[in-house]
Amino acid sequence: MFCLSWSLFLSCYSQLQTSQSQVLLQLKKHLEYPKQLETWYDRKTDFCSSPSANLNISCEFNSVTELKIMGDKPATKVSDDFAGFPLPNRTLSETFSMDSFVTTLSRLSSLKVLSLVSFGNLGSSP
Repeated sequence: MFCLSWSLFLSCYSQLQTSQSQVLLQLKKHLEYPKQLETWYDRKTDFCSSPSANLNISCEFNSVTELKIMGDKPATKVSDDFAGFPLPNRTLSETFSMDSFVTTLSRLSSLKVLSLVSFGNLGSSP
């Protein structure tokens, strides 16, 4: 009985609200479908389990509280004559919108920790 109660608690504890799952799937799209997020299929994905070296999501009370993703785009040195254009396989594409990304990210209202490394975004994040 104790084991059953404990497993139900863990299952309820880590299951995300549908809106939170949808936001994570939108973030995957904004980040241009990186391979680190290929296990995110649909809103029924168990986002809160199976951390890896490149991905960790912490959840509490059905909400995302921590999101850490290590991308695979190399660090890009920006020269003085850099014009801000995307570099193939080194930066996100020209269709990437930081405003749209941050707006989507802000819908994770319980998010306390965010770490996005090596995604090739040009400039700093707000």
